[in-house]
Order: sequence, then C-alpha cells, then structure tokens
Amino acid sequence: MNSPFLSIITPTHNRVLDGKLQRCLNSVRCQVFPDFEHIIVDDGGNQNVAELVNEVTWDWSLGLPDGRFKVIRIEHGGRVIARNAGMAAAQGQWITWLDDDDALDPMYTATYKYYADLEPDVRLWVGGVVVHGMVKDASGQHICPKWTRLRQAWMPSVNTDGNHEIFPSGHVGTGMFVFHRSCLEKTGLMPPWLNHNQIADGIDEFLGVPPGTTGYSSAKRLVGNPFGDDHAMFQKLCLFYQVHTIEACLYVQFVR
Repeated sequence: MNSPFLSIITPTHNRVLDGKLQRCLNSVRCQVFPDFEHIIVDDGGNQNVAELVNEVTWDWSLGLPDGRFKVIRIEHGGRVIARNAGMAAAQGQWITWLDDDDALDPMYTATYKYYADLEPDVRLWVGGVVVHGMVKDASGQHICPKWTRLRQAWMPSVNTDGNHEIFPSGHVGTGMFVFHRSCLEKTGLMPPWLNHNQIADGIDEFLGVPPGTTGYSSAKRLVGNPFGDDHAMFQKLCLFYQVHTIEACLYVQFVR
C-alpha cells in the first residue's frame, strides 16, 4: 500500500460538543486532492471522539467510515505529547499540523502537492493563514466571523553561512508549515513538554543552542502564547532545512 501524500496531525481534548472538531474534520474531508491521512489524537478527553469521526466521515457509498481518518487515544498529557503520538504514527510523505478548532482551505493539500512536485528537493514549505475573529454565544460557540485578516507566509533571515538565524516567535504558527516526514530523522520528536512554560525553559536545549540564545524562559513569559510548540518545531526544522514559501493563505484560524 502506497503512503499517502500528506499526514494531517490533530490533537484534541473535549472539543466534540462545541462543534469545533466537527468543523475541523469537515474541512479535511472536503479537500480537493484526496491523498491524505488525518490522524486525530484523542488526548484523554471524556467525550467520544471516535464516534464523532465516524459520523462526520462516513462513506455512504461503501457503508463504512472513511479509512483516511484515524483516531489514536492516549492518556491526557497535553498538546505536545499528543502531537508527538500523531507524528510517530504518521505514514504520509509529508506532515502538517491542524488544531482541532481550526480548518484547512479546500485547496490546502492540492497546493502543497503542486509545489512538492514542482521542487522535489525542498523539504520545508511555509504558507499563509486566513484569520477569523469570531462572534461567540454565551457558551463560547463560534457563530460567525466578525473580522478577517490575512497572515502572509514568512521566511526567517539567512546568515552569511546560508543558514536560517534564530528568530523570535510570533511569525509562524500551526498549519503554516509542511515538512517532509524524513525531516524527523534529524529533528526528532519534541520533548514531552506539558505547558508553555516548559517549552520556554526547554527550547534552547531542544534546538541544541547555548542557554539564553533564544532569550526565552518562563520568567519572561509575555501576555498571550509566545512559547508555542509550533514555533519550537519550526525553528528546529529551520536548523537543518531551507524554507521555501508559498504565497497563498491556506490554513484557516478561528481566534478563540
């Protein structure tokens, strides 16, 4: 059996009842280029993720659930540990991350397939994002967008040796980057970080740079989420691979 083109990794924890995981699944199911697997990692929640996945992805022509959607259940350990479980199980040629409250443009997989075929030596791509600020009801349910902006693809600076420089977080997020599965042979999986402070304290060691190089620590934590696992993984990839950009906004983020 041939490997799918793309493995989409989605950690989830108790997002069944608010409709957000269903929106996420539907966006993957509607991909124009269908050669993917979607690995949904149930991070020890108390809602029935497998039942929702079967319901949303049911193939009525065959009378079976869509085999491209796969649920892994783990003990609750947080988003990073769930992502690691998904990446370890991935069989696709390429890997991307999709948060359970976000979505993919229908052309997401097709566009990356086009560019991967166009430049077969590239191992790391980054694209843009459509960001929606959401109107919510009293329960936190997303009703409709109240504003929309585009976040363009971004490439970190290159030094005189031709390598990407260490860069601050905030430029690249989940879903913006797609990397070849073989990249994991050099980067490895992420440490079992449990929260953003652990990411902040451990990112220099993960990158293999002297302590203080990134300037991050839990003592310097800012308002918001500056120490994400997405930034850590993208930065690690940039130590080994040259980034190529796609000037298209293909990931859809719903600001919570």
